[in-house]
Amino acid sequence: MNEVYLLLTALMIVGSLVISYRRTGDPMSPLVIFAPMLLYVYVYRPYVIVTGTEVKQFFTRPEDIEYILLVSMVSVAAFCFGASHFRKSAGDDEVFRILEQDASPAVRKRFLNLSLVLGTLGFASFWWLVYQSGGPIRMWKQAKPHFAYASGYIGEMPMLTYPALLLMAAAWQRRRLTMGRFLIASYIACPQVAWAVIGKRRGTIFLIAATLAACWFLMKNKKPNWKVIIGGVGMLGLFLLFVLAQRNALAQTGVGVDAPEVVDILTEGDEFVAAGATILTSEKHNHHFWGMRVFATFIVRPIPAFFWKNKWKDMGLGWMETQPGLSGLTTSQWVDAIGFDPARGTAGGFVADAFLEWSWGGAIACYFLGFAFSWLWKQWVSRGGVWTALYIESLILSIFLPSQSLGAWAYRFMLLAAPTVFVFRLLLPKAIRRQTFSPPTQLAVPLRTS
Repeated sequence: MNEVYLLLTALMIVGSLVISYRRTGDPMSPLVIFAPMLLYVYVYRPYVIVTGTEVKQFFTRPEDIEYILLVSMVSVAAFCFGASHFRKSAGDDEVFRILEQDASPAVRKRFLNLSLVLGTLGFASFWWLVYQSGGPIRMWKQAKPHFAYASGYIGEMPMLTYPALLLMAAAWQRRRLTMGRFLIASYIACPQVAWAVIGKRRGTIFLIAATLAACWFLMKNKKPNWKVIIGGVGMLGLFLLFVLAQRNALAQTGVGVDAPEVVDILTEGDEFVAAGATILTSEKHNHHFWGMRVFATFIVRPIPAFFWKNKWKDMGLGWMETQPGLSGLTTSQWVDAIGFDPARGTAGGFVADAFLEWSWGGAIACYFLGFAFSWLWKQWVSRGGVWTALYIESLILSIFLPSQSLGAWAYRFMLLAAPTVFVFRLLLPKAIRRQTFSPPTQLAVPLRTS
């Protein structure tokens, strides 16, 4: 049954992609972006693992593997159905429209000035974190470095680089990229480019590469075609696999790279193993949060600690602060359910995370997640303006869904979306904002008389 589940998963992903593309005709519709990642994470990689022999050291019973693949198949199918909900309508835009074409120089200057303010905050906070953590050289020599003081608002502040870059692109839309503008863009992007190099983080590499590509097309005021999208995502995916294989070699040598490493040993840190362990353990112990963890992440987490020092403990979720890798379970519970203790800091993707939160109701959550992407896409093509920025931000963070968790994507999206909406309401005059946010009016066509 393993192969059957994987084949059905692949068919549903590809079938939904074809249906979605026929409905939207847009190479930037959600499933065009997600399909390659979903096929790799939920079809190809599981196939390689379940057809090997090493998987038996973690999941000894064949029915456990079948259960994991069944949960993945249902949840991924639900996501794909939701992501293909909306279709293209007459009057939808074919360009990257953030500002109206006749936006005044004063409005563009406001966008650029705030972009520089946000970029400077991201620049200063990032390098402060780097030097508090031992400096760039020391962090480079670690295979997967972490910031020593990455808690609180300062730890999140380097994320301001992304809305800053989008504001910059909006200010320069339909403008030529001069040397001066290139240097400004390099300054704003510097923190995330540096973290991609120093940290050797696949997520950061994907984020900054996708953001810079989006900024380029925003300035050109046109969408990339499907060949550019598929080719770019494919090449970036191969590069991320190369970084994963070379991470230890880069940290040890500091210069150059060795021959590519082929890692055949399956460990507790593998995404499929982590996802399967989460699904099986939460099911065995009937351990689900039923939305409490989501509430804590979005409502409790942003509250400063000096206002509510024991906020996690008071919510009964102290483990989110002290032992986030255990998902609120004890080590003995993990061992009792699956026979081993999961690797700390490893996530199993949005399917396992949704199952941990809502059991089989996680499939419904996956549907609404896909629906949200489809809805954002529809707002973008029909209304432009701030929706363009929000949809792009949702896409550049998409790597966190199959590679980490639903919460990892949603919390970062909130961090980017909130200042983006605030900035648009602050900088755009009300008349322009109403024009930008409202759907384009249809011109009346006189009836032909015979």
